[in-house]
Amino acid sequence: MYIKEATQNILSTKLRSFLAILGVLVGVASVVALVISSQSATQHALAEFKKLGTNLMSVSIRGSGKDKPTLSLKQIKNMKHQISGIRDIAPFTQSYGQASFQGVPMNTTTLGVTNEFRKIFKLKLAEGRFVSFLDKKQFYCVIGSKVAKNMRLTGVFQPIGEQIRVDDFIFTVVGVMQPYEGSLFAPYDFNESILVPISASFLLSKDVKVENFVMYLKSEEDAAPVEAATKEKIREMAPDLKPYFITPLEIISGMKSQRGTFTMLLGFIGGIALLVGGIGVMNIMLVSVTERRREIGIRMAVGAKESDILRMFLVETIILTGFGGILGVVLGILLAMAITLAAHWGFHFFWMPPIIGFTVSVVVGLFFGFYPARKAAKLDPIEILRT
Repeated sequence: MYIKEATQNILSTKLRSFLAILGVLVGVASVVALVISSQSATQHALAEFKKLGTNLMSVSIRGSGKDKPTLSLKQIKNMKHQISGIRDIAPFTQSYGQASFQGVPMNTTTLGVTNEFRKIFKLKLAEGRFVSFLDKKQFYCVIGSKVAKNMRLTGVFQPIGEQIRVDDFIFTVVGVMQPYEGSLFAPYDFNESILVPISASFLLSKDVKVENFVMYLKSEEDAAPVEAATKEKIREMAPDLKPYFITPLEIISGMKSQRGTFTMLLGFIGGIALLVGGIGVMNIMLVSVTERRREIGIRMAVGAKESDILRMFLVETIILTGFGGILGVVLGILLAMAITLAAHWGFHFFWMPPIIGFTVSVVVGLFFGFYPARKAAKLDPIEILRT
């Protein structure tokens, strides 16, 4: 009975009812959309890590002073045989030289790599071959998909065999990589990179040194012992060097922590919107109490109790905010789909944000509807009918 009467009263004032639930709708939609979007972004990042595997470890070695010490290529490669938990190891270098093609500057990064680097980061070739240890100090290179695309824009149909200048050195293109989807663990955007034999990279500048390498571990559980063993080995070979370690699990843990903080922030923002919406609902219900004084007086005169009047207005408020919550959940899911598709994250549906959003909207109805309902229940029927 209460639900039927409340629904009829809401439908009799459609515009006012919609304005009453608008704040609740916006609050729930914002929370649902942003929380689902953030969780979808995290799932996307986790999926990217899983493509490479979580049993990876990136190591950066830094020295101090003018004559910065470094490890040799041979010393780093030997760690694979000296530390039991390492399955593969890939040292790499970076050159800051300016690259150009046919006199046109190119926004690229030049990396000195080994074939192990290709295996660990699962780089695939669209055509040609990858650089190998057999190339030694030969000026051959493999280019990323964006570099190849920019070369084709100049009228070059086949990049393989073409030559790219890096500072004063000419490299011949021997391979083109497939588009790399990217990963937070990848050190650079390989689509915009020029990959050269690591031995040849040392010729580009006297400042080019092996300061980074990536290890592919036999198991995730080997991370801690391998890190400790690597620190000890580097301390033995070069005491002045300090290694810094990063693993996918550490990045994932940081992302989850950030997601938790971000979710709390979004919940706080959505809570403010719901608070404003709740105040709006309370104002509308107070107006409704004033307009329906005559109806309340008649009901109480013919036997309605205070609890009946209280329930009547509470049910109406809960229906208002509950309906607003449902609309907010639907709108929030649609917004989340639009955001994730636009960002190419892939949409992942999570039950918790919609459930929490709808539940909070009902609680808002109870909280902000109680005062108007109580005020209506406490009216004096004799005084109402007299006026």
